[in-house]
Amino acid sequence: MKTENDSGSLESSPTTVGQPTVRDRFVQAIQTVCEGLALDPKLAPFAVGFEAVLGMIPEQGEESLRSFVSELGEDIKNLDEGARQTQLHLERMQNSGYRVLVVNVLRAVQFEIQEDKRSCYRAILLNPLREGIPINPQAKQEYFLNVLNGLSVYALLVLRVLSDPTKARQEYENLRNPKNAPMGPVTFWEVIFVLSNGTAEQPTFGSVLMDLNSKRLIRLETISQSPDSVLQADVQNASRALTGFGQEFIRFVTFP
Repeated sequence: MKTENDSGSLESSPTTVGQPTVRDRFVQAIQTVCEGLALDPKLAPFAVGFEAVLGMIPEQGEESLRSFVSELGEDIKNLDEGARQTQLHLERMQNSGYRVLVVNVLRAVQFEIQEDKRSCYRAILLNPLREGIPINPQAKQEYFLNVLNGLSVYALLVLRVLSDPTKARQEYENLRNPKNAPMGPVTFWEVIFVLSNGTAEQPTFGSVLMDLNSKRLIRLETISQSPDSVLQADVQNASRALTGFGQEFIRFVTFP
């Protein structure tokens, strides 16, 4: 039958034909509550809508996993033929630690819709197979994966810019409106704003910087104690805030 694993998620195991699974009972319990709410005319629209969303969750999770595996294949195809033949060591997939990593990544990515984050999960599975990239100890892999689980797309954007400011500056140049070209050095904030497609807000990113600082992925005091001052720093200078731990994490979640 389906059992609840240690992380609280539901996964499949053999079941007796016709016997309700844990997920079946879970869904049925919520459906029963929704049916009760639907008896109240004021709550009926919510109850019907929520029940419909609930029915879509299993299918969406399965489709997400199918897409994820297909995306892994595309990442490998994008390597040139020589790299696929000489740089990927598929025998490492038989390592017990790697198998545990696969299970943990699939659990994490099941309901993740942000491509920036999904690409990080793919990198976590592909990097250990690369030439010259040692498989991290299982405890370290688990720790890095938990760090990634807790980061927002905005936080990943900050780390990406800080880890390679030259590349980020080039992306900025390609995307920005020529009419809005800065007169002086390009600030960290200007690059972030353009690469976020104009959705970034300074107060939000100030909080993002504080969160990354608390996780020791960046060290604000290298530039300034004030997040606002870091945002206004030249993008090349701001990159000094990335810690050694932050650099190691970025390598863990980045695939060529």
